[in-house]
Amino acid sequence: MKKTICACLLLLFVLTGCGAQTPEPKTGAYFLETADLSSVENMSPFLAVDTEQKTFIFLYDMALTTLPFGSYTVEDGVLIATTDTQQTYRFQIQDENTLVFLADGSADVQSTGGDGTTTVTDGSVFRFVETDAGNTSSSSAS
Repeated sequence: MKKTICACLLLLFVLTGCGAQTPEPKTGAYFLETADLSSVENMSPFLAVDTEQKTFIFLYDMALTTLPFGSYTVEDGVLIATTDTQQTYRFQIQDENTLVFLADGSADVQSTGGDGTTTVTDGSVFRFVETDAGNTSSSSAS
């Protein structure tokens, strides 16, 4: 009887995912996957995250007069970034190096400048970029 109870408790523990870790973002910048990081003139969309302060900056259009910034939370593997003006941007956390933009539940992110800025759309992939003394390199495998 004790073995059956122990086995049931162990099975319950395993099935509930106890101990499974929800991915968290890293402090730093996540650039749109199609970004040309070698060109300073072509500012690409990015999400900068500060995990200690739980804050963000989200640049998706160079023509914006105000930069969306605020605080974020992580719920069920989704980074939910909310500005001081209550605009929300949602990103699925695939892993600590990869975020995927979720248009559903997010504020409009259409480019308005017509300056060649890459438009962020549903499913756009943002990759963490390591910075070292001014050089940038993607954390994802090539």
